[in-house]
Formats: sequence, structure tokens, C-alpha cells
Amino acid sequence: MDGKNTQCFLAQFFNAIYVLDGDSSKPNAVHIFNANSKTWSVQSTSAPDRFDVTSAGVILDHDTNVFFALSGDNLYQLDMSDQASAKSGTLKWHGVDKPNFKTDGYDPVMAIADNHVFFLNVPGNRAGEANIFVIHFAYFQPEVQAFKAKSGSVLPATGGETTSIWQAVGTAPSSQKSFAFFPNDGSATYIVNVL
Repeated sequence: MDGKNTQCFLAQFFNAIYVLDGDSSKPNAVHIFNANSKTWSVQSTSAPDRFDVTSAGVILDHDTNVFFALSGDNLYQLDMSDQASAKSGTLKWHGVDKPNFKTDGYDPVMAIADNHVFFLNVPGNRAGEANIFVIHFAYFQPEVQAFKAKSGSVLPATGGETTSIWQAVGTAPSSQKSFAFFPNDGSATYIVNVL
């Protein structure tokens, strides 16, 4: 793997791992590991000229198996459907919407929960605020959402990493209702319940 912005994603409902920008000679290709057959394959993709996977912030919505990527001043999507291996043909990244916030100099910090993509550390927002993209309606919520703990603490306005948290409902997993945020400085772990 020699990409500039290599990112790995688990597609747990399809028993696959997707790798974006894993090969610098084919940055738009999606490398797929099929955990059932223990084989790798490469899915070709095409993208609009302004899309750059080598610098994009990307997240996979596990419910729909669709990638969402913020590249420049646009949000894009790539539908992986039920893929556990590459298929013939080329999948296409499509422009979805322009964010309702400035993206100049923004290093995306994205989280996903409850069918919403949360953009943290957005320039101009206060600590604890997130811009939100509503997946099933394909639009950016006009207002920022503030997250504040009962203790008064808030998510810091800083770079970091996120992961979704699944909650079991009976014997089956539900959609993600929470996410964890880990600031780059390692100062704390924040759990955000979005309901």
C-alpha cells in the first residue's frame, strides 16, 4: 500500500474490507478483500475531475454500503451495493451536494450515526458543534448541531478520528446510534449519542 491517503473500511454485512487509495498508480480503485474466500480483487471507479481521493475525507455508511467523501467543496458518493468482490465495469463517484460550510483548509473529521454524517472541527464552528448531512434525504441540515455533556464538557474543536458504535437490539445489531471521537492529541475519548 503506497497511497497518499490510504483508508480501510469494514463492510460487515458483506464480510468484506474496502481499501481506498491503496495503490498510488490507481488511486481511484477500490481494493476489496473478501473474508469468505480470503481473496483480493480490484474494483475500478471513475470520478468527476474535481474529486481527489488522495486528499478526501471518506466515510462508509454501513446501512446503505455507500461511501461519502468530502473533496474540495463538494460531497460525493460511491454505492458499493452488496459487493464483496470486484464486478465487471466501472463504478462511478457522483456529486451529492455542496456543504453549507467553508471547506478551504478543512481537514475533514467525519463520523456516522443514525443515518447522518457528522462533520466535526469545521472552521467557524464552536467547540462541540457539528455540521450534519442527512443521508436518506441527501441534504445538509441548515443549522449546526451542538453536543454538550451533562457535565458541561464538549467535543474539542480539533482534528481527530472517529468510529461508529453499534448497539444490539435483541439478537440483531441496530444502526449506529453513537460515535466515538478521539482527538489527535490523545487527551480523551468522547462518546456522542446522537439521539
